Amino acid sequence: MLPSGLGHVQTPSDSELRAKTQIGIRFFETYREAGEIKDLGVAVQIFQGIVNKTPALWASRLRNLAVCLTARYRSSGNLQDLEAALQKNHEIVDLTSANHPERAGRLQSLAVSFGHRYQRLGALDGLEASLQKMQEAVDLTQVDHPDRAGRLQNLAVLGALEDLDAALQADQEAVYLTPVDHLDRAGRYYRLGSLKDLEATVQKMQEGVDLTPVGHRDRAGWLQNLAVSLKDRYHRLGALEDLDAALQADQEAVYLTPVDHPVRAGRLQSLAVALGDRYHRLGALEDLEATVQRMQEALDLTPADHPDRAGWLQNLAVSLTDWYHRLGALEDLEASLQKKQEAIDLTPVDHPDRAGRLQGLAVSFRDQYHRLGPLKDLEASLQKSQEAFDLTRVDHPDRAGRLQSLAVFFTDQYLKFQRPEGLDLIHQCYSDSFKTQASSYPEPSWRAALQWASFSWEFNRIDCCTAYSAAFNLLPELLWIGHAIPTRQDAIRRLPIGHTASTATRICIGLRDLVSAVQFMEQLPKAVDPNYELYDGILLLI
Repeated sequence: MLPSGLGHVQTPSDSELRAKTQIGIRFFETYREAGEIKDLGVAVQIFQGIVNKTPALWASRLRNLAVCLTARYRSSGNLQDLEAALQKNHEIVDLTSANHPERAGRLQSLAVSFGHRYQRLGALDGLEASLQKMQEAVDLTQVDHPDRAGRLQNLAVLGALEDLDAALQADQEAVYLTPVDHLDRAGRYYRLGSLKDLEATVQKMQEGVDLTPVGHRDRAGWLQNLAVSLKDRYHRLGALEDLDAALQADQEAVYLTPVDHPVRAGRLQSLAVALGDRYHRLGALEDLEATVQRMQEALDLTPADHPDRAGWLQNLAVSLTDWYHRLGALEDLEASLQKKQEAIDLTPVDHPDRAGRLQGLAVSFRDQYHRLGPLKDLEASLQKSQEAFDLTRVDHPDRAGRLQSLAVFFTDQYLKFQRPEGLDLIHQCYSDSFKTQASSYPEPSWRAALQWASFSWEFNRIDCCTAYSAAFNLLPELLWIGHAIPTRQDAIRRLPIGHTASTATRICIGLRDLVSAVQFMEQLPKAVDPNYELYDGILLLI
């Protein structure tokens, strides 16, 4: 439905405009139910006509038009609709007195429009304006107002891009104001990082699906939200049943979405992500093929100027990279590099996703260097990785991973030229990465630490024990006590922790670093793998 009060016309004597308003609302509702963009277009035309026939600008009539323009932008990605919606929302706020009861809500709508422009164009002034208007909306909202928690959450989302501490404070207040059984509470808790609240998110989304009949128009949306939450829990805990359930929910959501519905592309992308996760877990080639197929379908449904196109090009390119790594076909590598470059070309210089896309491009240049050997690809991989790191904030969760990637590219350079200063650069990148704010998913950092240890053993042994220490400092997260026992056992086998502990202990004894050797033995819980004979190899060395 259009937000409360949007269809209300303040001059009941103007029967023609009132009748047209009701017709416009019906077309908007039809669009929401069936997803036909032409119905939304009719609604826009009707509300634009009403605005044109109004002698003086009325906030309520402008707001109807702004809502429909925003919906059409989200569906088609047309930048003109975004600019028009922003303009209308600005006019609405200007027409609203400082003490008007709806001023806070109208400021929030304006903040959302600025936020959309920031997401589309990456201009920081859009982010600043969005944050300012959302703060004004919060300041005008009484402490006990039912909308205060939602506005605080929006403020937290925006504030996290500029001021993490202020964002955290806003998020915590939003949690405090949200009733225990409210649907939004789980999501707000989850943004603060609590596993318990991730569980609550999954539970609430499952309740939403269970309460929505099979033929209901909202069921597909609930299923997609459930799938996202299950994938979050899978990434956090690694339970395969969560991934299977997410995949099932995504598949049903796609099945329930008409072929020409504007949200189908997004649901195909969500399904592709689940298939990609299962490929990475189980290695079945048919899952990788299905991932690429679904991502290509989503891309084919996405207009050239749609704001999501760059991200979906990137996702497809990453899957093609996986395909290249699996089958070794040079055309897959070339296609991946081409699509990553296209994604970057569509991404403004100051866009928040640019760093991640540059990092992906660096990986493809590195693959091409290892495959074909041209020095220009080695230089390009290092340059793009450095650009990605330079664009990454100090408190960004990907900063550690980008430092580790930079260390890998410096390693390639060192192996090529054997310059002594290269060892210092590699050490600095790895060392700084493990001093950086921890990631929610420690497994990539574990593997990076082992890469560092392996390189150090061959070229710079003084770093060997330090690298293994960085790895074992991650054990409390990798083998978190809250994980199910099968999940912990799977992690032990997959990483593999037992073999790494034995190797690290032997190396540190050989390097006469007995303190580290003892620490590694003590950090490995005896209950981790009762079948693993850790001490046999150590006794032989002693």
